[in-house]
Amino acid sequence: MRVSKLVVLSVGLALCGCFQAVVFAQTDSEEILEPASVHVPQAAGVDLSWIEMYGVRLSTATRDAMRKALMAHKVKPMRQDERYWVDIYDAKELLPGASQFYLGYSAMTQKLAFAEYTFPSFMDSRHAQQILNKVVAKYGPPHETFGQLAMGAFTARWLMTEGMQIQLVREWPETSTFLKFSNPAVDREMRAELAQEMRAQAQPKVSDGTAAQTTLSAPGQ
Repeated sequence: MRVSKLVVLSVGLALCGCFQAVVFAQTDSEEILEPASVHVPQAAGVDLSWIEMYGVRLSTATRDAMRKALMAHKVKPMRQDERYWVDIYDAKELLPGASQFYLGYSAMTQKLAFAEYTFPSFMDSRHAQQILNKVVAKYGPPHETFGQLAMGAFTARWLMTEGMQIQLVREWPETSTFLKFSNPAVDREMRAELAQEMRAQAQPKVSDGTAAQTTLSAPGQ
């Protein structure tokens, strides 16, 4: 389940990615990163900053906490269903240029694995640069990059405190950009659950000599 397509797994069992999150309705299209915030405790000399979204600390966020926070902020759900690993929200009124907002969770622990925004684009290589500039302004230069920003597939990654990551991914040649905030440990749990579910669905269920249809829905379908 790849980071950017990870989300699409909610539609075809293929996941993709980019990491970290931005939230809230904006009035200025240039302020796409204002909703996500980093809180630094007052203790001098101690760096225990964390990433917060909608008032929820992402490193310890759960599905219930995120749903309540999003409801309080009147974020419109497109799908909220425990049968799926990924909840989907309409981001058109949430962030300028964003179309959908995905939140993935571990089925066993109900902890947040990732939060991802999709910024659709077609044949516009500058699109990713604009979003990258905002992330850099807030969190500094990425710790690692892959590819060339001028052309082709591109990925930038920030390694944050508490094991969190932010990832910006531009696909090519379609040039849509994905901004993802993720908890790698929980993300691995979710991937393992998905793999197990796919294996289970690939095996025919037999009852009394006849094939029985499974009632479970694969996440994203």
